[in-house]
Amino acid sequence: MILAVRLPGIYADVANTQDSIVNTNFANGQVSQGTGFAAAFGSNTGHSRTLNPNEKVYITDVLVKRDAVQLDLLTVDVTTLADGEGTRYRAELNVKLPGLDTMTPDDVKKSIETVVADPAVASAVQSKTVKVGMSPDEVKQSLGNPDKIVDLGAKQVFIYKDMKIIFIDGKVSDVQ
Repeated sequence: MILAVRLPGIYADVANTQDSIVNTNFANGQVSQGTGFAAAFGSNTGHSRTLNPNEKVYITDVLVKRDAVQLDLLTVDVTTLADGEGTRYRAELNVKLPGLDTMTPDDVKKSIETVVADPAVASAVQSKTVKVGMSPDEVKQSLGNPDKIVDLGAKQVFIYKDMKIIFIDGKVSDVQ
């Protein structure tokens, strides 16, 4: 599955480094680099960089921790370095989730999707558009909070000054 990076600041280094990668943490809506022993001795190949918003990545590994989900990311595109060698970039992202043991899988997915998501969703949010299948949170990220919300159980309507967005079972089904 290919996902798109949604937030800047995820540290990455060349994929073939044998050193550990400095972790990037996502907590409370903020991206930050890991600190402490691991960060002090983490990879520094001279080719490190941060991933760009909308950059496409694969998830190569998922590790569930006590209060976080760690995603190992690998860029889809190969970058040509100054010496002419091609490489992908690798990153380790810790999505901090206090109360992870009581969260539903859908809640975990929504939290992760604030950092990496389906490319179509990430692109729509970036361009302030709405697409069929988006969740209410994704619409709010794209357009801001609605002026009014009509909640009819399985059907929900977000009312903005120039449009109505209709959700069925938590997904956009129509825009008027």
